[in-house]
Amino acid sequence: MRARIISLMTVALAVLAAAPCANAAFDGHNGRLVFELTGWDLSGTQFDNPPSANGEIATMRPGTHPHAVLTCSPSVDAGCEAADPSQTGACASHPGSPCLDDSRPSFAPDGKQVVFSDDPCTQRYCRRITIINADGSGEVELPALTADDAEPAFLATGGLVFAGRATRRGVQNLYTVSAAGAGLRRLTRGGGTEPAPCANGSIAFVRDHNLYLLGNHGRLRVLAHGASWPDCSPDSRQVVFVHNHDLYVINSTGAGLRRLTYHQVAAAAPAFSPDGRLIAINTDHKPSKDWPPENTDGYCSNGVCTGIFSNVYVQIIDLAGRERSKPVYLGDSGSDADGFPYATDAGGISWQPLPSP
Repeated sequence: MRARIISLMTVALAVLAAAPCANAAFDGHNGRLVFELTGWDLSGTQFDNPPSANGEIATMRPGTHPHAVLTCSPSVDAGCEAADPSQTGACASHPGSPCLDDSRPSFAPDGKQVVFSDDPCTQRYCRRITIINADGSGEVELPALTADDAEPAFLATGGLVFAGRATRRGVQNLYTVSAAGAGLRRLTRGGGTEPAPCANGSIAFVRDHNLYLLGNHGRLRVLAHGASWPDCSPDSRQVVFVHNHDLYVINSTGAGLRRLTYHQVAAAAPAFSPDGRLIAINTDHKPSKDWPPENTDGYCSNGVCTGIFSNVYVQIIDLAGRERSKPVYLGDSGSDADGFPYATDAGGISWQPLPSP
C-alpha cells in the first residue's frame, strides 16, 4: 500500500518536476501585496469601500494604504445564526462574508492574476476557486473540482494547487489542476492544508499542525511541529511559518531553524518578497498588555471582550526580524456598544512578482 501511495505521488508530481528555476519564475523585483480583509465592521479601515461592505480583496504597495479591488456584497451570515440562534438579530446587523473564505490570495508567476477561494453557498464546506486579474477585473469562478475547493495557490508552472475534500465532511488533501480547471490530480492521501508552492516544484503544507515539504518525486519531509501559514522563499531554500504567534524560518532540508519575532505582536500570514530579502506579515497589536487577551486581563470577561483589544496592521520585516517600513493600519477588533464582539481580520498575503524591465 505504501509503495502504491508513493507511486501515485510520483505520477501526480511529474508535471511539477519540470517547473522552471526560481529566477525564471521570480525576477527579483517587488510588486504589490494582495490580501483578504474580512470583519463585522470595516468602517474604521483605510479602504475606499462604503462601511456596509464587509469583505475585500485588496492590493497595496508596501508602506502605503490598501486599495480594494474586489468587494463582497453584504448578506446575512447563516453560519452565525446556526451557531447561536439567539444572535439572529446581531447576525443580521453584522452580516458575514460568504463570498470570501479567509484564504491567502495568490499571485500568478507573471503577477497578472490572483486566485482565491470564495463561498457561494450557505452550507458548510462548499468553497470554489476564483481567479481575477490583478486589478480586480475579469472574475472567473472555476467549476466544482471536489466537494470543497479551498486555499488555492499558483504553481510556478501556471497551474494551481489547492486543498480539496472528496466529500464535504472528508479530510482535506492537496490537489493540482490547470488554471482552466482541467487535469485534476490528487497529491496527498493523509491530509494536507495551506499549500505553499516553491519555484522548484516542491510544496510546503500543513498536516495535523505540522509543517511538511512535499518534494519532486513524492518525497515527504517533516520540517517543523506546531506550524501554520507556510510560505516558500523564491530560491526554494527556506520556508517561513508561524508557531505560537511568532515567525520562524527553516531550510528546506529541515536544518537551520531561526526565530524572527518574539511576541511583540501576533504574527500571521507571512509572504516572502520576490527578491527573497523581505517578509510581509499581518499583525495584531494589543493597545496595552500582552497578546493574546485573557479572560482576566480587563479586556475580556467570561469569554466576552469589551472595547478595542487589538489593532490589525500589515508590516514588512527583513530576515533578521527587523521592521523595514512603517506598519499600515487596517482596522481593529473589539466589541460594540451592546457588547457584541467584532473582529477585523487580514487574511493571507501574497507578494506580486514583476516582469524584468
